[in-house]
Amino acid sequence: MDITRPARRWPLLARHRRLLWPGLALFAVLLSAGISTLSGQRVERRVRAAHVQLGTVSVGSLREELRAPGTLQLRDPQWLTAPMEGRVERLSVQAGQAVKAGDSLLKLSNPAQEQRVLDARWQHEQAEAECRALQATLDSQITQQRSAVDRAAYAERSALLQWNADEELLREGLVTKIAHQRSQFNLEQARHLLLLERTVLAQQQDSVRAQIKARQAALERLRQALAAESARQDSLWIRAPMDAVVQELGLQIGQSVAAGASLARLGKPEALMAELQVPESQARELAPGQRVELDLRNSTSESRVRGHVERIAPKVQQGVVKVHVALDQALPAGARPDLSIDGTVLLRELPQTVQVPRPLFSQPHALGHVYRLDAQGLAWRVPVRFGAAAVGRIAIEAGLRPGERIVTSDTSDWPVNTPVRLE
Repeated sequence: MDITRPARRWPLLARHRRLLWPGLALFAVLLSAGISTLSGQRVERRVRAAHVQLGTVSVGSLREELRAPGTLQLRDPQWLTAPMEGRVERLSVQAGQAVKAGDSLLKLSNPAQEQRVLDARWQHEQAEAECRALQATLDSQITQQRSAVDRAAYAERSALLQWNADEELLREGLVTKIAHQRSQFNLEQARHLLLLERTVLAQQQDSVRAQIKARQAALERLRQALAAESARQDSLWIRAPMDAVVQELGLQIGQSVAAGASLARLGKPEALMAELQVPESQARELAPGQRVELDLRNSTSESRVRGHVERIAPKVQQGVVKVHVALDQALPAGARPDLSIDGTVLLRELPQTVQVPRPLFSQPHALGHVYRLDAQGLAWRVPVRFGAAAVGRIAIEAGLRPGERIVTSDTSDWPVNTPVRLE
């Protein structure tokens, strides 16, 4: 069965009913604005002028600067490490104490090293005793051989005398020729024996020198081993390598330390530098040699120190770039490592730049909005393009003209499309 639907009286309205209520709302807004305009009334917000800070747009030189926090650091710190594993036996100084080169800082103990020194000393002493015994034995052998040479020399002289006598007797006919030949043979034999004994003596002397040299070489090796072990034992006394101040010494008596562990840090208080922590987004224009002014935050006339950028870290660590600043003047009294500071780096100086006292939350080289005052004392929100920034001022690239005044304090809760009147 067909059901006849009643015909709609407003088909166009039914078709566009989704647009009905937004259209009515827009119409109401426009109607209200028109009525206000026709009646000469303006909707505005009122703010007490005492709670607002103003700035005037001007033209002049602008120092583009970068500000970053940092600390004072030792320029050439000396870390002292444990030469071997051991136990802290004695502490002679504490952190903050001044020391001279060679002063004892602490002593470590290592029983195994002490035993190695004793073993090396015993081996060296044993080798010395054996060397002396060998020297005595070889000296005795040389003495005996020299006695044999002397006897051969006496025998050669006796044979020579006998031969001379037989030579004269042979000319006089008092001795037979065979006796003369026998004495000549005895002389030749004695001379040959003397030569032989001298050769044996020379060979023995060469052998003695070789044996003594070899034994002395072994003794020297043991002596050097003893010296090395003694030096390692002496290195357990940790001494200051230079005149300095102990910066860190966090050890306790009885504490065990591993080989290579850090024991103490030394530094000269007058040899300091600054290390600034510059956000990576602001570090693009940094360069070595740029001038830096450091604020030591001590509220004195000497709290500001000049310096220059010496080195820029090649990599980013935890979102910051470390910048080392060399100091161009002496630090005031009380400056010490790890003291918190503020650094201002001069990037460049811009002549004849439109600028204004830096509004709160303004960012360099970015778009933003400020409230500009008109002749009637109303502050209107206008867009601006910021340029280079200094510590307290910022350049204006577009949106403002010299002589105009703007609000530089916090306006985050001010209305966007409504002017503000300062009372």
